[in-house]
Amino acid sequence: MVDQTAALPRQKASSLSALGSAVWAHRWFVLAVMLLLGFGGWQSVRAVLGPAVVVDLVRRGDLVETVVASGHVETPYRVEIGSQITGTVDDVLVQEGQRVTKGQPLISLEARELKAAVLQAQGAVAQAEARMRQLAELTLPSAKEALRQAQATLLNAQQTYDRTSQLASNGYATRAALDEAQKTLDVALAQKRAAEFQVFTASPGGSDSVMAETQLNQARANLDTAQSRLGYATILAPRDGVLITRNVEKGAVAQPGKALLVLAPAG
Repeated sequence: MVDQTAALPRQKASSLSALGSAVWAHRWFVLAVMLLLGFGGWQSVRAVLGPAVVVDLVRRGDLVETVVASGHVETPYRVEIGSQITGTVDDVLVQEGQRVTKGQPLISLEARELKAAVLQAQGAVAQAEARMRQLAELTLPSAKEALRQAQATLLNAQQTYDRTSQLASNGYATRAALDEAQKTLDVALAQKRAAEFQVFTASPGGSDSVMAETQLNQARANLDTAQSRLGYATILAPRDGVLITRNVEKGAVAQPGKALLVLAPAG
């Protein structure tokens, strides 16, 4: 009985040793099986729990955008001053670094032709105004007087024709006398109609009056344009500031769209 009890542990040890030898002999197969079981278990857990999601904590911050570019620094609100007309620079009245005030003359352009254009436009206005006064003070009164005379002549001719016609019907006037009276009446009637037309055209709203008024308005518009162009011959400061750039000298030709001076705010 004692021998049987002692032999049992030896048999277990022998079985474990045989099992260990068998496992070692097939160690790569066992390892592969364990890896497959482990991978299968991991996939099962992922299927149950779902895909992994990376979560970042949201924080408030400033978004900074960096722009890399080449350029030059400019003074804020600077004003480029140029000419509105083409002309020769007669004088530059300011220097770089000089402080200027709004409305101060900066550049003067040659203005002889511009002044001549203003004088010509003023003459045209004066001529148109004289035409209007002529219509009101001479032409219209003369036309009305001519109309009164024509009406008187027509009345006289009508009376003469009536008497001659009566005498001719009684046998005391010849046919030639009646024809002459009719002719005189027709001439007087035509003169009256012509005088009425002259009064109408010279009156306000008539063709002569409308034409004269149109010429006057056109002459005044031309004068405004000429005076505006003459004003452009003196370039003024649009605001207070400091002259930081001067790109023009006396004798140069100023052209619209070209900056002649640059004005910056006073410090």
